Amino acid sequence: MAMPHVTMTRTQQRADTRQKVLDAARRVFETRGFAGGRTQDVAEAAGVSHGSVFVHFRTREALIAAVVDSAILDAEAVTRRLLKTAGAIEDVLQGHLQGLAQHEDIYARIVAERSSLPKAVQARITEINSALSTHILDALEDSGLKTGLKVAPYFAFNTWLALIQYYLLNGDLFAPAGSVLASRGDEIIANYLSMIRRTEP
Repeated sequence: MAMPHVTMTRTQQRADTRQKVLDAARRVFETRGFAGGRTQDVAEAAGVSHGSVFVHFRTREALIAAVVDSAILDAEAVTRRLLKTAGAIEDVLQGHLQGLAQHEDIYARIVAERSSLPKAVQARITEINSALSTHILDALEDSGLKTGLKVAPYFAFNTWLALIQYYLLNGDLFAPAGSVLASRGDEIIANYLSMIRRTEP
């Protein structure tokens, strides 16, 4: 009976170390960027050996992919959950911003360095954004806005992402001392809806 306990402890230790490496990688990439952050820096920040990083993430690309996933999947999950309960498009958009705000610094790095990320990671971002676009377009339809758009539906979603990215890339102007998404969320949503919503003559 002791063996399962030992196995479970080792499994938990392995999971804890993996999470420690992942958290350290996020901090390193936030401050040094994906191009500038080395796996040696990640190991030092996590307090593990350099080889231990590759025990949990076979390649540097796999580590970057895990960091990117952790940053944007949370926001997609929050949006999907809110789609089932929210009464208005504003609530869904606010939920997406709140999900992104949890990882705002690393998400801003993803936006800034996307074109230089590994191709597989770029494809993963596109895949997650495709799922997210379905949620946003469903929310627009549920709110009765899809037929009142002054842009094509696909462009409505691209406009939403582009507006978020514009605010993040200019964070020093919009919120020099804090979170852009937390302090400017209502403004982002209002600007977005005014850009896509057809105004009656």
